[in-house]
Amino acid sequence: MPAQEMFDIFDADMHPTGQVVEKASAHEQGLWHQVFHCWIVRALEDGDAAVLFQMRSRTKSTYAGLLDISAAGHLSAGETPEDGIRELEEELGITAKPDELVSIGIQKINTGTTGYPNREFCHTFILERHEKPEEYILQPEEVDGVFEMRLSDAFGLFSGEEEKVRVRGVARMMGKMVPAEKDVTLKDFVPHFDRYYLKIMIMIELHLAGSRYLAI
Repeated sequence: MPAQEMFDIFDADMHPTGQVVEKASAHEQGLWHQVFHCWIVRALEDGDAAVLFQMRSRTKSTYAGLLDISAAGHLSAGETPEDGIRELEEELGITAKPDELVSIGIQKINTGTTGYPNREFCHTFILERHEKPEEYILQPEEVDGVFEMRLSDAFGLFSGEEEKVRVRGVARMMGKMVPAEKDVTLKDFVPHFDRYYLKIMIMIELHLAGSRYLAI
């Protein structure tokens, strides 16, 4: 039986408690722990940008088949936020250096939508890449596809101005990755609160415009 992942535990103000707890227990007890969020963006020739969303595996126990953050994962005990960069290689098959990550702050999540009290401090980053969706090597157990959304369309969707927008990418079909495109609405995305997606798009736009002052 594989070893259980261990988490450092914090209080609600993000002070370390000194506890190190198994992943399952941390979730069951609703203990505060850390995660890594990385948003990947690709510049387009027409001056717009494409934001990458991963489609969660259809076999996942929560939010199966929904679109979510480009790459994300829990930070194990003793890890720093930058150590989460391993998620890029595990989920998308790409490597990056810590200094390529642009920090936009920490999102505090406290929800019960997964069936248990989920309390996370999400260290959130932007990463500029040149790969197109078909160039990623996706982790079969975690990811069933990746789709790009134009940043201009993302503002329309996540602000509520548009009911649906078009995304393009690749999806796993019969064990193979094939080109795919579809219209999506907010119901096609993992639910995040406090207009998280819109705030991310604002930060991406500011980053691409050269701003050094970013915070969600």
